[in-house]
Amino acid sequence: MESFNHFGNIADALPHVLGQVVRKTAFDCAGNIQGFIRSNGQVDTGFMLNSVYTVTDEGSTYAGGADALPEVSGADLTTAYVAVAFRITVRATCQGALSLSQGLRRHDQSLRRL
Repeated sequence: MESFNHFGNIADALPHVLGQVVRKTAFDCAGNIQGFIRSNGQVDTGFMLNSVYTVTDEGSTYAGGADALPEVSGADLTTAYVAVAFRITVRATCQGALSLSQGLRRHDQSLRRL
């Protein structure tokens, strides 16, 4: 009688298929980040937009450059990285978080006075 237990075949195919999902997700994420950069009007020279990259088990799209942050590494079949190598991005994000934090503090103080 023929067996209908295909769990062995499924288990063998699973790492490959999961790797495909991880890579597709990483590239979709990079595209979304680039979309946000465009929609926020943050394209001046194009360096920030073009510094968005992915690192997967199949390679990296890192372009580098004199002002770029170093490339991340360590991707494997089920791990991928999406990064932005634009140096000023980190500074702008920290300043934005600081401004938001200060704004929330002022808002909280205003509410206490009421």
